[in-house]
Amino acid sequence: MTTGERGTIGVKMADSATTAVDAYAEGNDSDVMLVAEQVGTLNVEQALAKDGDVIIVATGSHVDVASAQALDEGVVNGLEDDAHSVIIEAGSLNVQTGAIVADYNAELGLNGDGDFASEAVLVGNDIVIASQTGSILDSANTDAYNLIAAGDITLLVGNMIGDPAGHNPFDVSAGGSVNVGASDGSPYFTGGEDSIWVFMLGESGDGSINYVGDTSTPPGLIWWNGMIWGGAEGPLLDIDRAEGGFSREVRDLADRYISNEWFYNFLYFPHVRAYFDAEPGNMSIEHILDGEGVIEGLPEGVTPTEFNLNDLDDSYTWYDGSK
Repeated sequence: MTTGERGTIGVKMADSATTAVDAYAEGNDSDVMLVAEQVGTLNVEQALAKDGDVIIVATGSHVDVASAQALDEGVVNGLEDDAHSVIIEAGSLNVQTGAIVADYNAELGLNGDGDFASEAVLVGNDIVIASQTGSILDSANTDAYNLIAAGDITLLVGNMIGDPAGHNPFDVSAGGSVNVGASDGSPYFTGGEDSIWVFMLGESGDGSINYVGDTSTPPGLIWWNGMIWGGAEGPLLDIDRAEGGFSREVRDLADRYISNEWFYNFLYFPHVRAYFDAEPGNMSIEHILDGEGVIEGLPEGVTPTEFNLNDLDDSYTWYDGSK
């Protein structure tokens, strides 16, 4: 423990099968730095900087984090004052519930797998997790968020994200964007382009998920909140045909209506349009997904023009008899 200002706790560990560490920097602008060399497992019982960064370098070790917190005078406030981050480089990583808390960013670089419990990481800005050869997984197998960020969440993997075979998606909440990428094309992913590569649930600032990988095409399918949002062209076309264009329409919907305008009381309600193949220009079905609003452009005399979706049952339809 250190109490002086602008100090650093530096701990170097070497030649051990298992090492446990507990470090607390109480002074202002004081950091915690842990370095492990030839340590099989590093148990971070506590690495707390009350007003500073936490840096852990253990590239050849499995790191188990019970508590690593980089705060700004004891709180998380983003850029309000100083910006303090948790930075970890590990061979593989296990993060327990509530373990990583950062005033600003969490930057986690791994060689192998990263396992995250419920609410494992909470930050005032961005989360970036990069695994060169492994996967990013939900160790709790619950619906609770594994990662919570006021800003962006970016996940880069050499294998996959989430566990579709085990019906265990990876759960995130981002105030900004959610980004997924393939490190070097994810060479350790063996599922093929028609298999799920990203299996995730959660929320983002615009409701969508983005592919930012090293390759122009994801190595497999991106499953986000019950829908396929990306993948190779062939499997996407097969899915689109099987669903009658539904997935394409929802992706178009997200691009068009779930935008910044939504937050400025833009009154158009979320919906999906499906078209008959024989009459490409004819809107044959309009399915309302959520919310309340105003229907514009109906023929004269057709009602209602304003409604709340919660007041309707599934029998409401409108048929243009001229078609």
